[in-house]
Amino acid sequence: MTNLEAAWVAGLIFAAILADLVFNGGSASLFLVFKLLDLIDYLKFWA
Repeated sequence: MTNLEAAWVAGLIFAAILADLVFNGGSASLFLVFKLLDLIDYLKFWA
């Protein structure tokens, strides 16, 4: 992945989070954070 592609991906992620905050109050991002924490806890159990 080149630096330009990485910048595009970072911009898209930033735009998605910003759109979630504007249109949805950040609830989708919060949901994903909690699911990620559950996944980390699950993987920690198996390690």
